[in-house]
Amino acid sequence: MAQPHSIIHGLPVMSWNNLDAPPYDVASLNWSHDHGQRSYPYVDGVSHRWTGMGEMAMQFRFYFLNTVQRRAFPHLWEEWQPELMDGSTGTLLHPLLGEVDAVVRSASVALEAIATAGVIVDVQFALDLPDPEEALKFGTLSINITEVASLATGAASAAPKPPSQKSVLDLLDLIKQIEGLKYQFELEILGIINKAKSICDEIIGFFDGFDDHEFLYPKDLMQQLWGHLDDLGNAAALEKARKISEVVVTNDTTLTEFARERGNTVADIAGLNPQALVSPTVPRGSKLKFYP
Repeated sequence: MAQPHSIIHGLPVMSWNNLDAPPYDVASLNWSHDHGQRSYPYVDGVSHRWTGMGEMAMQFRFYFLNTVQRRAFPHLWEEWQPELMDGSTGTLLHPLLGEVDAVVRSASVALEAIATAGVIVDVQFALDLPDPEEALKFGTLSINITEVASLATGAASAAPKPPSQKSVLDLLDLIKQIEGLKYQFELEILGIINKAKSICDEIIGFFDGFDDHEFLYPKDLMQQLWGHLDDLGNAAALEKARKISEVVVTNDTTLTEFARERGNTVADIAGLNPQALVSPTVPRGSKLKFYP
C-alpha cells in the first residue's frame, strides 16, 4: 500500500468536474503524432509530413484510503464514482496542463485485502477536442515556408522558364502577414490569404509542366500549403459572420473566467481581444468583446 509520504505533494490541485482529487502518486502523460506518408518513384525511403498530434492520454492513480486522507472512503469515492462512470466531455484541472477538456477513457478499482481502508483507482483520461473548428482556426502554419520557397526556386532554376522570383518573395511576405493577423479575423486577412493562394497556384502550375520525380516533393509541399491557407480562409469567413458584442468589465478578471461567464471558449475570447493577451489579468474598466 502506498504510504502518505509517497503521494505527490506540492503540485497544483487536480480536479475533475470541480471535484478535488484524493491523494495520488501517478500523473503521467502519453501522446503520439500523426504523419502523412509519401513515397516517390525511384527514390529510396518514405517522407513523413506531420499532420497533427494524436490522442493525449493522462493516467492517474488515486488513493481513496482513509489511512491517507480522512473521509476518502466511502464519502469522497461516492462523489467521484458517478463522474467516472460518465463518458461525456468534462473539465479536468491537470497539475501540468492546467484546465483542459477531457473524457474518461477507462478506470479500474482495486479493493485489496492489504488496504481495507478504501480503494485504489487507476483512471485514464484523454484530452478532448469539442470543436475541431477552434483548433483549425487558431492553428499555426505547420509547413516550413522557407523550405518550400527554397525548394521551389532551387528546382525551378534548372527549368527553361522558371516562375517569377518576385512571386516567391511576395509569398514569404504574405505568410508573415497572415501569421501576424491570425488572431484578428478581419476582412483584410481574407484578401491576403487569397493572394497567397493565387501565388501557390502559380508555382504549382509551374511544377505541373514537368514529369521529373524531382519536382514531386516541392509540389507536394506547395499543395499542402495551399490547403492550409484555404482552411484558414474558410475559418476567417465563418468568424466574420458571427455577431460580436462588447462589455466593460466591472471587476478584475481573466480571459478564462470571462469566457466561462459569457459561455464562450477561451480561444473565442483570445481571438476577439488580442490586446488582452499581454497580461494575465484584465483590469476593471477594460472593454472585452464576446459572442452573445
